[in-house]
Amino acid sequence: MKRLIRCLLLLLACCVGQQAFAVGVVHIGDGDCAALEALVRVQPGQEPALIVLSRNGRFGCGTLEVNGNIEIDAQGATLVELANSSVSTAPSGIVVNAGATLTLRNAVIGFPPQGLASVTQASIPAPGPKFCCVITSTAIVNSGSLTLDSVTLTGMYYRDGLGAFVLGLIGNSGHLVMRNVSAIDNSYTGNLPALLANTGAVEISQSTFVTGSSNYTQALFSSDGSGVIRIGNSIVANNGYAAAPACASGSGRIVSLGGNVSTDSSCGFDAANDRVVADLRALDLADHGGVVPTLALNYDSPAIKNGLAANCEAVDARGLSRKGGACDSGAYEVAGGNGRISATGMSGLFFNPENNGHYVSIQRLFGNQVLVIWNTFDKNGVPAWVYGVGSLIGGIVRIAVDPVAQNVGGTLQPGGNVVGAKAVAWGAMEVTFDNCYSALLRYASPLPEFGSGETRLTRLAFVDGVDCAY
Repeated sequence: MKRLIRCLLLLLACCVGQQAFAVGVVHIGDGDCAALEALVRVQPGQEPALIVLSRNGRFGCGTLEVNGNIEIDAQGATLVELANSSVSTAPSGIVVNAGATLTLRNAVIGFPPQGLASVTQASIPAPGPKFCCVITSTAIVNSGSLTLDSVTLTGMYYRDGLGAFVLGLIGNSGHLVMRNVSAIDNSYTGNLPALLANTGAVEISQSTFVTGSSNYTQALFSSDGSGVIRIGNSIVANNGYAAAPACASGSGRIVSLGGNVSTDSSCGFDAANDRVVADLRALDLADHGGVVPTLALNYDSPAIKNGLAANCEAVDARGLSRKGGACDSGAYEVAGGNGRISATGMSGLFFNPENNGHYVSIQRLFGNQVLVIWNTFDKNGVPAWVYGVGSLIGGIVRIAVDPVAQNVGGTLQPGGNVVGAKAVAWGAMEVTFDNCYSALLRYASPLPEFGSGETRLTRLAFVDGVDCAY
């Protein structure tokens, strides 16, 4: 009997002890800031194993103060939505105290791009991106250890003329890791660093930093005191005020790990594959797959295949595999996927940049079939539309199209109907791919207006949602 009572007491003590600690994975409902704030504030030893936010949710919370060891998978949620655009109100933010650790993944901080179009503010300088909020205090303060992984910061306009703002968007005096981070379309005024004010240690990999506009000459990055920023395989561009540099080292250091692309020489990048370019050749910040918005690269961006292979992350900000060999600089991998060109992934629009106006559309069909449409001209400058359904040959790198037809004789009638068009035999085509971006088109036509020849093709556009990697 005594043994039974002792066992029951021991079991009760274990149960009480377990109730004092948050264990396992905790899911937070959309907008439940009270639960989120309470969980991140717990003392060391009481943390959940993982906090998972509702997918694509919105959390316009107050300050998230981290004291213990916290890991959050935001699943694309806007974790700190600065929804109050009053110039006199400090925003919500993230504070990681000394001795604390926060790992934040798959989050949007600021205001997602789909919401920016309806927001206007007279105090925002023009030209520049669209903004959500005027803020006057640092959005993220790290005195401990902070990892931002696949996080997008966007849509914030911040300035120092209203009192409390003394740092950049991020103020770091601890250890900060930024991996696959996109800081896009944020703006600033005043005598401040635009993005990061550092006196600690910062490690940046495969990230994209493009500010919006500025009417002062401050930089994106500033490292002072004993602070060090180490950065590799990233994009750094200050594309606003003409005199604003990308980096201002102060008394600290900014160290390149190679593979960086910048729009000026202020960062002092001088390692392997570091490049200073006039134009990043990037597209808009938008939903390009994954759960956070990213800044996609144009087909001819100098960031493509510019990263050092030894420093390439396994995946990009969308969670897609980076290609083998030299990956792309920045958070977005153009050919993110399984490491090889895919049959479906060859679909898209191609052209020859040196002879603009000739466009080739390629679309994978069912089975082994591929539709190829070439909008071109004959030797007299007459527009020609030739097309055919071909077969994949030699795996997935070559398309043989024979026969090829040409539509002729059609006229557009009032009301939109086309009449009189007919298909006539034109010849044959063959498309051979070098990789996702380039191919060679060979053609042979018995018609004297066309003859035979070849032209190089460069990818102009991808098909949305279709992986194409090499």
